[in-house]
Amino acid sequence: MLNRKSNNTKLIVETWRRFMNEGTDITKQMTDLGHEAWRKGFVKNNGEEATRFKPVPGSESLEDLKSKGFEGLKVVDGVVNQNINQPASKIIPALNDKLNGAPAVGYNKAMNEVEINSAEDIKTLADKFHKVWMECNSWQKDNSPEMFVPYSQLSRDLKIKDLEQVELAIKIMYGDDSEEYKFWGQVMNEQINYNR
Repeated sequence: MLNRKSNNTKLIVETWRRFMNEGTDITKQMTDLGHEAWRKGFVKNNGEEATRFKPVPGSESLEDLKSKGFEGLKVVDGVVNQNINQPASKIIPALNDKLNGAPAVGYNKAMNEVEINSAEDIKTLADKFHKVWMECNSWQKDNSPEMFVPYSQLSRDLKIKDLEQVELAIKIMYGDDSEEYKFWGQVMNEQINYNR
């Protein structure tokens, strides 16, 4: 009896949590986390002090941006650039949005379209995330054609990269102690142990 009651309570709480998360906008958090995930890999490969400058969208001057507290700025060919090897909170918002915001909008849409009730739903999400990534990074197609195939045809390592983005979204939307996160873990473990 107690077990049935606690299962009913768990079901009610789970249903309420899903209802509260329905229509959740995770775009800003995904934008920032996407930058942090990129930065982690960049630092691992290049070191903490390495720089990577990107042009800043808009027409604000170097002086205006510095007066707002932004750092890692320089002018290249008349265009203000910022070193993006710094936390997302220190990146000029328009630049962070340009680099990470477009995929985040698509990831947010996918998260609100797919109800996660199984490991298969996680694979569906990973497929949708991969399609979003391809749309936002079409400029890389000539140099990396292996990345521009359906999710099911990706290499194990590339599937893992898509699943890592799905993980960020699930953590934001549902938390890392949720059923959705457990389903994600099943799929990630399948990929990690694939061909071993």
